Amino acid sequence: MTAPPDPALLDRAASEAGTPIRLHLDERGQAFYTTVLKGDGAVLRVAPVLPQQGNLILERLMGPVRLEVQIAGMPHAATARVLRVAPEGIVLERQTPFERVQRRRFFRLETADPLQARVHVDGGGVRQRSVLDLSGGGCAIRAEGDDDLGPDADVPLVQVPLGDTAPFIACAVVRRRIRRDGPDGREEVLGLEFLGVSARDRYRLVAWITERERAELRTRSAPVPVPDVVALLHDAENHVRLVAGCQLTPAGVRFRAFDEDEPYRVGSVLPDVDVRASGAPLVRCPARVDRVDEGQAGRFVTLSFLEVRLEARHRINDLLRR
Repeated sequence: MTAPPDPALLDRAASEAGTPIRLHLDERGQAFYTTVLKGDGAVLRVAPVLPQQGNLILERLMGPVRLEVQIAGMPHAATARVLRVAPEGIVLERQTPFERVQRRRFFRLETADPLQARVHVDGGGVRQRSVLDLSGGGCAIRAEGDDDLGPDADVPLVQVPLGDTAPFIACAVVRRRIRRDGPDGREEVLGLEFLGVSARDRYRLVAWITERERAELRTRSAPVPVPDVVALLHDAENHVRLVAGCQLTPAGVRFRAFDEDEPYRVGSVLPDVDVRASGAPLVRCPARVDRVDEGQAGRFVTLSFLEVRLEARHRINDLLRR
């Protein structure tokens, strides 16, 4: 078996001046492109990013980002924190070493209402754990102690409920154990890979995940009128527009546009959208213009949120369930 590369060597290779690098705010958000100017240990100084509006977003974020670089032709990633944004460049503090990115073979479903899986461990114990995301290849569960479940630990049996059908049952192995921000603060997450799954069982699991995703998309397509929802739309020049009477979905907002001078081009990105419900902050993030509908009732604009934090997703879902 080939020995894993020395993390220090990977970090040095990724920190060399001129190395192309991508910055992601989350796995599904847009990427910003730049190059390394200088690396000094865990601190990286990179050139201003493209597209240019990304510099404004990063300046306001001043928080965690995901870095991705090519090392020896392979994608490697690390997490970092934005320390400073200036005209001459951006200063990042790397928080994890660079590791090779394992591309997913299966679609991953993030569970807004966590499933409760039964995790059987060596010695005959059974633990009930929340499933945070699920795919045909494995799942992520929230650790509650579980000190015996470190990387490469075997899990004799995992049972995941699949609605009204029989639960999915498989052996598993722990591939990673990480700490990350959760809705209630920092949490530990175990990444499990399913082993020895038959083609039939794999198909059943993937089919169930696909149906759940379709149901979520159907929900997202129907805006819900929530009282007293307003949005503050900030553009790249720091101009602010206030729109009231917004309709809310888990994915974004829809509103009537009265400012006829604003084009609202489909596909364009608003760098900062601040949505509030009854005066309380709900979500603040970039948003993309998905649709512009013209009719006798006026012009209606649909925005999709980008790079939404987990706690904001929970606030939106809680509001829509009322």
